[in-house]
Amino acid sequence: MNAKEKLFCENLAVSQDAVKAALLSGFTDQPEKTAAKLLEKPAIRRRCKRLIKNSTDTLDAICGLYRIAFSNPTSAVCSLFSEDVTDLKNADLFSVSEIKRGTNGAVEIKFFDKIRALQTLAQLSPTENESKIKGFYEAIMLGAKSVSENRSEEE
Repeated sequence: MNAKEKLFCENLAVSQDAVKAALLSGFTDQPEKTAAKLLEKPAIRRRCKRLIKNSTDTLDAICGLYRIAFSNPTSAVCSLFSEDVTDLKNADLFSVSEIKRGTNGAVEIKFFDKIRALQTLAQLSPTENESKIKGFYEAIMLGAKSVSENRSEEE
């Protein structure tokens, strides 16, 4: 697999659009046909599937960390002590790691560590340079789209 094909796989994982990925990867001549031909190659399909799965898994993990870091424990606690069972069914208990009821009837609720979730999010967040690179990359994508649209209008 050459560099342009690898870039196509990465662009496809981000954009979820094969034609757009082909354009962004430099396949400007008949991007629809090129995208279809590229996706016929087993190695490219495997790489694209792996990259898409990895980006989805990472996004799910980041969303979970945000829920833990910014959750409000009040609703979980109130729901657990409510007499109405429907309150518990509707409660957001995502940030609860453990619930115990002692022999004396006492309830112990443990929550996931919010500080650790915030620290992990900080480690996963892009650095300032990565943000600049992403902005530059997005500008290139918009420029490529504009050039493609202008060529389509001229034809």
